[in-house]
Amino acid sequence: MNISTVKAEISAVMHGTTMNNIVYPYGIFNRASRQLIQDIDLYETKKTVSLGTIYNGVYQYALPVDLKGNKIIDIKPQSNRNNAIFIQQFGQTFDISKDIATNKFNIKSDSGVKSIQISAPCLLPPTVITNASNISGNGTWAGTVTDIRNNSINFVKNSSIEFDITGATPTIYNETLTAIDLSEHEDQSSLFYYVYVPNVSSLTSVTFKWGSSSSDYWTCTSTTTQENTEFQNGWNLIKCNWDSATEVGTPDSTAVNYVSITLNTDGTAQTGCKINYITSNLGQILEAEYYSSYFFRDSVTGAFKETVTSDEDLINLETENINLFIYLVASYSSQQILGKNASYDVSYYEAKYLNALIKYQATNKSEFQKVSQPYYKIRKPFRK
Repeated sequence: MNISTVKAEISAVMHGTTMNNIVYPYGIFNRASRQLIQDIDLYETKKTVSLGTIYNGVYQYALPVDLKGNKIIDIKPQSNRNNAIFIQQFGQTFDISKDIATNKFNIKSDSGVKSIQISAPCLLPPTVITNASNISGNGTWAGTVTDIRNNSINFVKNSSIEFDITGATPTIYNETLTAIDLSEHEDQSSLFYYVYVPNVSSLTSVTFKWGSSSSDYWTCTSTTTQENTEFQNGWNLIKCNWDSATEVGTPDSTAVNYVSITLNTDGTAQTGCKINYITSNLGQILEAEYYSSYFFRDSVTGAFKETVTSDEDLINLETENINLFIYLVASYSSQQILGKNASYDVSYYEAKYLNALIKYQATNKSEFQKVSQPYYKIRKPFRK
């Protein structure tokens, strides 16, 4: 059913009052849709979309903008699903246990931006090119940076390589790593590395190189983190997709023993920059089934919409459930008109709506993955 038909039905049930007597009828439709979305997880608003490639050991990803709250129903591979199930956890629990071998996720909100944290130990583990945790533990680190040293206090994995920078393109590299065979990863994997910058206001981009020598390598330059967000002060996880990297010379993917990281800056000197944990990761495309917060649908494109913009817009309710929306719109319209029957009409349509709501909920149980929380046995105080 479209909005034009709703208008006609409302006129028929409201003693001949037309929607022309309503100030901004689209506002009433939008308010009624928000109330329905709040009251029920509507079966008709279920959607399935790709979350993109998900990686073992990489935890932060983008979400569909129309996710209703945290109402994820399921996370699964696009094909060849096994018995792996992802459970939803609270943020603190997820952060504490993200390295434990259980598939889990958390819906995170930060400054009004929602994202999803996913821990997927069911996927292939990353291949470590170098931990970048010791200046001479696996090859030797050198470059145009200064005072290269170990840092065993501030790190992501094990410990980190710390250094100071001056100039516009300070570079740190290691061309004597133990060679590793990444031939099965070539043009298939994504490369991940951590960079710590105390003050990112001077940082414009980061250039990463990997290959078999300083003249035979692949390279890519990143201007955002792997989450596609701006660099932040402190640790930043950065991703390079192998298939979109630039090839220089004739690098040999069977013997990767060279990596290089360049911080492209405005030349401001900084103390205490760091790098850590460089890996190649073969991820897997996962998709999410969820409840959308968009109640309407474009009649031409079929795209879900948050608000009404046309009388031709469709309503995301099946025929037998459309009265839920009709009753709410009638109740809200009666409140605005304030005719002699307004009080009776408001009570009447509110009662009809609540009865329809009960019937809907009895037939269409919510399927969203409720947030789980571990329970711990509390020890009773010792008494003598």
